[in-house]
Amino acid sequence: WARASSKKLLLFVDQFEEVFAVSVAAPLREAFFQLLLAAVTCERLRIVITMRSDFYSQWPQDPAMIALLQGHFAVGIPGRDALKEMIVRPAEAAGLNIAPRLVQRILVDTGSGPGSLALAEYALSQLYEQKDHTKLTEAAYTAIGGVAGSIDRLAEGAVLIAQRRLHGR
Repeated sequence: WARASSKKLLLFVDQFEEVFAVSVAAPLREAFFQLLLAAVTCERLRIVITMRSDFYSQWPQDPAMIALLQGHFAVGIPGRDALKEMIVRPAEAAGLNIAPRLVQRILVDTGSGPGSLALAEYALSQLYEQKDHTKLTEAAYTAIGGVAGSIDRLAEGAVLIAQRRLHGR
């Protein structure tokens, strides 16, 4: 037990901006913030939060919550070359082949604005599901509708789920 108590725990909260989504009720959001405030008092726990900068203005402005931003480290939007590396290197590390032409299509489709990395990530996850052994192919990318098509299907699925819940099915 003494040995276990010396261990540290990392809590990683990705896409924190979702806490500010319309679908998250204010009482749940407040409860989540209270849990974060309690968690930072634990010496064995470190918390890493990722949040898009365009949501900073929604961060609670009370002193305790502002204190949570200490140690805040801003990461810029990846440029085209960085995004290319974020596509190619993990594929190579996983033993997957991805043609340079397909990489270029993905880069054009995702653009270079906020959210480009998330768009590429989601399209790549869908493309991975359609892989041909160790190849990520242009044919599969076209079949999923590229970035826009994969996101459209995700949105349509979310709408269907919401409709089912609304109608009790």
